[in-house]
Amino acid sequence: MKDEQSEFDNDLKDVIESVDKLSTMQDRNKYNEYANQIIELDKSLNQYIKKSVDYNEQEHLFGTNLTEYPLKEIYKKFEIYKGMWVTTRDFKKNYVEWLSCKWETLNGSEVESNVQNYKILLNKSKKVFKSKDETLVLVDIIDEVLNDLTKFEKFVPLAVNLRVQGMLDRHWDQLSKTINKDINPKKDPEFNLQKCIDYGLLNYIETIEDISNKAIKEYGIRSELDKMYSAWKGVEFD
Repeated sequence: MKDEQSEFDNDLKDVIESVDKLSTMQDRNKYNEYANQIIELDKSLNQYIKKSVDYNEQEHLFGTNLTEYPLKEIYKKFEIYKGMWVTTRDFKKNYVEWLSCKWETLNGSEVESNVQNYKILLNKSKKVFKSKDETLVLVDIIDEVLNDLTKFEKFVPLAVNLRVQGMLDRHWDQLSKTINKDINPKKDPEFNLQKCIDYGLLNYIETIEDISNKAIKEYGIRSELDKMYSAWKGVEFD
């Protein structure tokens, strides 16, 4: 076990060195490349964490002193970079997808949740990077991404409210009358969030929220009635 552990210790030094070098990743245009490298490093770190636990368990069984591996501290440092670059990659990728994907595949609640999570992760990384001179340039990159996030975030209510269950033709007709333009995803196979933005629907968000709430309530009533119908279906009364 000692030879195996010695090899593990040497490999671990290489991983620690890789984490220390993350601060040199400072080219905002290489976010995709950095994210892929970090994901691979994440896999390696998790494997080393598992191995360190296994070694400690063996040491405990043999009654020898437990080796202290600094993996908890290393991973904590690593997570800050992961939170920046993987989040940046995910947002830039999803941003394009959310705007252009087929309407029926857009999940408004998921978009809202992801945007909030991205902001939390980026601000967490920003807070750490602001305290170190060598990572101040990363703060500027994060601010740029946060600015794009903020610009997109104002359109999230459109995705949330217009993609609720229960939006029927009559609800789209009501919205069409309000904006004086015929819009309905069923009539336009290329309808997407970008078109909602282009149509200026954000200017009618209060009306959209009212229509959305009605659609949700009506859907709930229909669902309960369907359950009642299914429960009584086939029941014969004397």
